[in-house]
Amino acid sequence: MELNQAQQKAVTHIYENEGTYLVAPMGSGKTVTALTAIHELLRDEVVTRVLIVSTKRICNEVWPNEPAKWPHLSVQVTACTGNPAQRLNVLQSPEAVVAVNFENLAWLMAQEESKTFDMLVIDESTKMKSNGAATKAIRHKLAQFVVRLSMTGTPVSENLEQLFYQIMLVDGGVAFGRSKDNFKRRYYDKDPYSDFKWDIKEGAAGKMIDSFKHLIASLPAYDSELPPITQEILRVELPPMARVVYDRMEKDMIVDGVVAVNAAVLVNKLQQIACGFAYDEDHEAKLYHMAKIDLARQLDGPAVWIYQFDWERAQLEALVNQDDLIIHPKSAGHGLDLTGYSRMVFMSPVWSRDLTQQCIARIWRRGQTKACSVITLVGRDTVEEEIVRREADKATHHEILMARLKKK
Repeated sequence: MELNQAQQKAVTHIYENEGTYLVAPMGSGKTVTALTAIHELLRDEVVTRVLIVSTKRICNEVWPNEPAKWPHLSVQVTACTGNPAQRLNVLQSPEAVVAVNFENLAWLMAQEESKTFDMLVIDESTKMKSNGAATKAIRHKLAQFVVRLSMTGTPVSENLEQLFYQIMLVDGGVAFGRSKDNFKRRYYDKDPYSDFKWDIKEGAAGKMIDSFKHLIASLPAYDSELPPITQEILRVELPPMARVVYDRMEKDMIVDGVVAVNAAVLVNKLQQIACGFAYDEDHEAKLYHMAKIDLARQLDGPAVWIYQFDWERAQLEALVNQDDLIIHPKSAGHGLDLTGYSRMVFMSPVWSRDLTQQCIARIWRRGQTKACSVITLVGRDTVEEEIVRREADKATHHEILMARLKKK
């Protein structure tokens, strides 16, 4: 196997620049692209030791196994996971390429051995879209990294504001500065009626994207190579009694021993009721309807079923046959190949565009030979319709960015 022209161009960008923001759709080959750049930079002694940051499963299962698939690669990746003693043993070894999970990054950067790394690779930069522990652990030590590479397929899975920390970790604050408050004042207007809402200024999106376009390397989508896919929303009517419960919960934030202590909990409880149940204060599931389960029962044939709540999983386990697969969206991440299936059913909409797209990419990816279908069950006139609408708005932010980058 050989790299395609787009991958080779991206490798050159990574090699020739201190910072690269690699925008690559799922399945487009960003891992081998990064490994090829790492291979060349180590070979030419531009860098001496590389730190890869990713999820634990990807650190253990994907990065260490990918080099063997490509004859031109001579690098080896060692996972820095496990207990502290095991991780320290990896750090103190001569391994040139080390992969650590996001949760252990702060620990690693506190070790003396962290100073030996001079190249940083962030696999899925949206995991560091906020100033969390992982971001804080690395942002003040960026100067030690001669080369910095961040990768993602969905740079703005929610809104353009989440680009701030992602880009800072690539260029150290050149494009957006180092103050999030100053960044927001530059590109956003504060809503006079809210302490928390900021609206992006007219024309600011383009200016924001143009300020870091020089950092971008991209790999094209390969959708045209795949079989067709259809995505359908099936709206489910809540039975009359369930509608009464739903409306009372929405109005009073309490019904039948189910309590919502704040707005975030209320949204969660409303979605539960839309699904057919709700957890009370003892985490016991109260049954209100089976409308979604009844509809799911009519969907014949093998499928990948996506659940969010344990109650949904229990219902599905009693419903589906041995040819079906039941998974949670957080378990359907990078590297999982489910092309043996061509249909996916979301029992309820997921309030994360990134997770939704990751799930779909498990069946609609290279190696798929059949037309695919994705079905999402949505309670009519419930908060689930709002979730679907907001996810469409987030998709628009992503499309704005990608369209702007094509003009690069």
